[in-house]
Amino acid sequence: MTMNWIKRTLVAAVAVAALSFLASPAHATFQLRVSVDGGANFSAPIQDNSGLDENVNPGVINFTIGGFLVTATTSGGTSGSVSTLDLQIQSSGVDFTTGLLTPGNPLGIVVQASMNGLLTSPPPLTLINRFSDVTLPPGADALPQARTWIDQGNGLFVTTGGGIKLDTGNLSPSAPATTSFVFSANTQYSITSQLSTGAYAAGTSLGLDSNDRIVVPAPAGVLLVLTGLPMVGLGTWLRRKRNRIAA
Repeated sequence: MTMNWIKRTLVAAVAVAALSFLASPAHATFQLRVSVDGGANFSAPIQDNSGLDENVNPGVINFTIGGFLVTATTSGGTSGSVSTLDLQIQSSGVDFTTGLLTPGNPLGIVVQASMNGLLTSPPPLTLINRFSDVTLPPGADALPQARTWIDQGNGLFVTTGGGIKLDTGNLSPSAPATTSFVFSANTQYSITSQLSTGAYAAGTSLGLDSNDRIVVPAPAGVLLVLTGLPMVGLGTWLRRKRNRIAA
């Protein structure tokens, strides 16, 4: 094994890693929908950059309903190494269209953002959820909750059925700020992220943020070259060189 071969192997491995982690992410189909009756019925899906999307930037959907400003963003979309989806709810307690105080909704608002065509692979994969309660209004009848589903069938807003590879269950802001889940899914698959609220007092502020990040370990070949067996060859070469010098 020559030193030139080792150098070429290392350069090739680093190049593969760079291409994997720095490649421009793709923007898959990305939609948002809202329920004002606790999730019993949802609005028609709002497509990114459609007429109902109040944000002209690709990968970001803004929608206003009553005193709630709902923002969903792909935060970079999907690539072979990482996929991200961020969902936020903000409320000032004032209806943005009328300027009047909004009453508490006894059933709460449920918001879902969904993205399909995820490319992050191979399994096993790790979903990292960061659910932060920025502002929780006093007197809310229930803690807000976040929840995420992964669907192998690659369908939008799919939360039940045999294709579900991960269901985080309801997460509350009282849980650890960051929670990790390991799952297996083959490309292409989909993710649906949900935020739900309890009733809130008029005139108070509400702010919730659920951020999902799907990651995959570095390619096994890269780890092997950088930390594994090829270094044995390098050690052998160095020992032989020292022996020749000593002779």
